[in-house]
Amino acid sequence: MNSLFDQYLRLLKIGKQAPTFKYLTELLTAHIINIPFENISKIYYHRTMDLNYIPDFELYLNGIKKYNFGGTCYSNNYYFNKLLNHLGFNAILCGADMTNPDVHLINVVDWNSKKYLVDVGYGAPFFNPIPLYLNDDLEFKFGNEKFVIHPKNKNGYTELVQYRDNKVKHGYKVKPTQRSISEFNRIIKNSFNLGATFLNRIAATKFAVQASISIRNYSFIEMTRDTYKINKIDNNKKLVLELNKYFKIPRNIIRESINYIEPLNEN
Repeated sequence: MNSLFDQYLRLLKIGKQAPTFKYLTELLTAHIINIPFENISKIYYHRTMDLNYIPDFELYLNGIKKYNFGGTCYSNNYYFNKLLNHLGFNAILCGADMTNPDVHLINVVDWNSKKYLVDVGYGAPFFNPIPLYLNDDLEFKFGNEKFVIHPKNKNGYTELVQYRDNKVKHGYKVKPTQRSISEFNRIIKNSFNLGATFLNRIAATKFAVQASISIRNYSFIEMTRDTYKINKIDNNKKLVLELNKYFKIPRNIIRESINYIEPLNEN
């Protein structure tokens, strides 16, 4: 197991250090930059291995190393949780509510008796731990998106709201109660049903410190902290080329994953 954690750190391009808040921030930033949010791996493993759960630790790391995979919230945040605790941080897995309860998995880290949201599975520029002890709204912008974090409500939940072009687009409520991964078994397995979101669309986001690239089905989106540009992708062939060019995922894997998604074959 120690060798897997060492491999994980090498993939993050960061060395092992004693736990400090600065190191926590560096780990979070390294993860956001080096391991993308993407669902091609989910579709590919489901298609070729009949996988209906998150990949095991070795398969997860091997996918990053060999194919430049990342993952969605379940794998990215679960394994980051294991890494953080291995390195001496006090990190707990928590659920977050979107349209339905507990459909998002996050980390909450306790540092100096203060709790912080640490999320590497949302495809968002969360480079820094987000405080969960706010008295006032906290907001930051990236491209045409704005993220607003509200103070805890009467239930102790912190709400994060994502705006796009000044319109509410998405978000979730943080429930800072410790959970085990087994409590999400049903939700994870349901995410492999035929009509599940991430089996019926392409979502991939990759960050640099000052910029990001996203592909959402047939939209190619480039952002910096202050700019935003979107271009349409004309067909599946171009989609394969763009994903390969910017995410470095092998073309044969992309083709097989895309061909599995019937709605994408309409164009």
